[in-house]
Amino acid sequence: MGCGNGWPITDALVTAGYRLVGLDSSQGMLERFHRNLPNTPAVRADARACPFADSVFDAAVSWGMLFHLEPRDQALAFASVSRVLKPDAPFLFTAAEIPDVKADDPGITGTMNGVTFRYYAIANYRTLIAEHGFGLVNVHDDPGVSAYYFARKAAADV
Repeated sequence: MGCGNGWPITDALVTAGYRLVGLDSSQGMLERFHRNLPNTPAVRADARACPFADSVFDAAVSWGMLFHLEPRDQALAFASVSRVLKPDAPFLFTAAEIPDVKADDPGITGTMNGVTFRYYAIANYRTLIAEHGFGLVNVHDDPGVSAYYFARKAAADV
């Protein structure tokens, strides 16, 4: 989710032998993706409404994308990825969590490569992802860089 130009995350996964499908809403990024990884499929779509069938993916990765979405839109993205993942599938994502952030917080503004972006924190990802069928397995915080969340979709009822 939010595959961008495919470098370095998608490239590393493809090199390791994984089959995957990229998803990004930016036509420009997808053009770069196809130049970088011409044999890897990617679709232009919104992460809040993944255009895939239910329970078809073994795993999902969203690196550097979710925290650009307002909190309500992050919730929609979690619901969407939960729908397309198989039971017990892992989901690795980067995000920003600030325990005392208010629900109506306007986010912060940052600049990268001359482009201004908004960044939105969530008060508690464990709670938010649980609402969409995920359990939080582990979190690694890299201060000043990002927080890395490893979640797993709930297993199917037996």
